[in-house]
Amino acid sequence: MPNYAVDGRVIGGSQAAGFLSCDLSPGRHEVAVNNLPLSTNLFGQGSEKVNLDLRAGSTTYLSAQPQMGIITPGAITLVQVTEGQGRSDVAGLHQSAGSCGA
Repeated sequence: MPNYAVDGRVIGGSQAAGFLSCDLSPGRHEVAVNNLPLSTNLFGQGSEKVNLDLRAGSTTYLSAQPQMGIITPGAITLVQVTEGQGRSDVAGLHQSAGSCGA
């Protein structure tokens, strides 16, 4: 399973029915999923890297979406979702162990 990274530092691995949570300082951050090197997004849905400009006191949610296909099965892309959608999504998931720094 691919790992997730924040600002170039691995914070944890992807896990079925799991989520990672990080408290980050306000400002710009890059969140990425480290797919296999030959992974490319052929379908235009999401991205392997998302740049965020975080505001103090806000919560931002990203959805990790596995891509289906012959060339890159299991490749994950990231899509930012609304806070309401994010809260709803994580309600049915379990928190994975991760190592996040501020």
